[in-house]
Amino acid sequence: MPSFEFADCPTRLQLTATPAGDAQEGKLACSVRSIVPRKVAGRVTVEPEGDAKPDWFRIAGAPSTNPREIELTFEPNAALSFEIEARVPAGTPPQAGSFRLEVISEKDTDTDFVRGPAVSFEIQPWSEKPKPAPRAPWRALAVIAAVVVAMIGGIGWALLPSSPGSPTEFVGMEATKALEAARAAMFSNPAAVAGPAAGAKPGTVTSVALAGNGDLTLYVEPGTRIVSTPAAVSAAPGEIDLFAVGADRQIYRKHYDGTAWAPAYDWEALGGWAISPVAATAANGTIDVVAIGHDKAVYHRFFRAAGEASATWMRIAGTAVRQPSLVRRGDELNLVVIGTDAAMYRKAGQTDLPPGGDWAALSGKFTSPPATVSWGPSRIDMFGLGFDSSLYIRYIDGAADAGGWTSLGGVFSSPVTVASSGLGRLDLAGIGMDGAAYFKRYDGSNWVPNLTDWTRLGGEFVDQPVLVSRAPGKLDLFGVGTNGQMVRKSGDESGAWSPSGTDWQVLGGSFVGIPAAVASGPDRVDVFGLSADGTVYQKTISGGAMTPDGDGWSRIDGLSTER
Repeated sequence: MPSFEFADCPTRLQLTATPAGDAQEGKLACSVRSIVPRKVAGRVTVEPEGDAKPDWFRIAGAPSTNPREIELTFEPNAALSFEIEARVPAGTPPQAGSFRLEVISEKDTDTDFVRGPAVSFEIQPWSEKPKPAPRAPWRALAVIAAVVVAMIGGIGWALLPSSPGSPTEFVGMEATKALEAARAAMFSNPAAVAGPAAGAKPGTVTSVALAGNGDLTLYVEPGTRIVSTPAAVSAAPGEIDLFAVGADRQIYRKHYDGTAWAPAYDWEALGGWAISPVAATAANGTIDVVAIGHDKAVYHRFFRAAGEASATWMRIAGTAVRQPSLVRRGDELNLVVIGTDAAMYRKAGQTDLPPGGDWAALSGKFTSPPATVSWGPSRIDMFGLGFDSSLYIRYIDGAADAGGWTSLGGVFSSPVTVASSGLGRLDLAGIGMDGAAYFKRYDGSNWVPNLTDWTRLGGEFVDQPVLVSRAPGKLDLFGVGTNGQMVRKSGDESGAWSPSGTDWQVLGGSFVGIPAAVASGPDRVDVFGLSADGTVYQKTISGGAMTPDGDGWSRIDGLSTER
């Protein structure tokens, strides 16, 4: 049940031309009420629909880095009001448009949210600007004088080298072409930098700046704003695919072919409308992606190495809450979800997931999304946090089902991450109630330290870490600390950790939420972090080397954040 309801929100926004005629503006007051008997934090978001542009809207009081979102704290059963401001720039074609408001609980973003009614508006025809008055005669005289001066000094100018043209010629160009043109025109040290959102096509130059030393900066329209931690998979050595939910709730993809990311400055829109983060798995050259839609059904798409892909999202009958989990054992694809009764359910298929409503009930009662892993061709292990915040495991080996859930102990504040560092091995990590990371492994015969105890690894975290194995017996554990920086700890099959049992290697950055990581090649792992402005950053660890080194990170949209 949602914690909020819209108490008052008009469904029509009136736009009026500004006195200068450079825009049409309007304001809309709305109020949202908490319907739970406790204090609750919520995030209000403006979601444009159709051809409406995100940069047309802002919420009064929202930060400039994210003007369409504002965080509010509601007292028990109390209402709060806020104001939506719309500004449509001159030249926008006259048309009807709309947007919606969404309120999401900060504590449960997967299931605790409510969408408001569609708010419509009408962009009116633009008034023609008056024609400029005739120029004064002195301008013609100035032109004649300039011609005379040019004739007299023509010989001298011909002896000088050609100089770059006006940098404003690059405005509106695609960034890659603009950089090539700037170099050809002999501008000094041209660089593409992420500029403020201007409503232009992502990856196009919106403004330029020429420094006193001659350096040219091209400010580029940033790409899609991402609001969920990407799902990272590798379907072939050196290749990476990221899938994430954008601010408009569509699902987006970005592909790395071993050399460059594509699309270069944005994400590929895959459609859909997701209320959960995306889950993905890759095996045998096939990538499968799932997410929960607005109707709480699971939707599935696949992408194959030969270029074959499902054209649309396939709806799988049934109702699910929380982020689903995907895992392959051999050629069998397994989808595991939490139902509305808090129990776990499983559906499997050989080449695809059957769309019918038959699910295998796995029982249990869980408060976290499921986690799954396969450490062999016939084995699946499934995990979930129970109502006591302890971790539970159930496995399927061939046709044999363990038939029940076994407690692995621990008391966790967020979902546990799982990996397999080798045949018959399980590796688990989670965040305890003290904010530190805890670890447990199964070595093929025994649980270490034992069935219900965990090894404390230290650190201070607010959300779940991510665990990945980049080579047999090797593990990398990543997490975002309470200061927003990414940290790392590496381990091996002996149980030793580097830099030590409780210390962490600081990788820098400024991130929110959960990291993503994938083993994309022999002894290589790529880790990704999501910044507060919806930008995804990458760091590669190959052998003992990091790229970028130190605390540096690379934007995957190809832009710099500063000169």
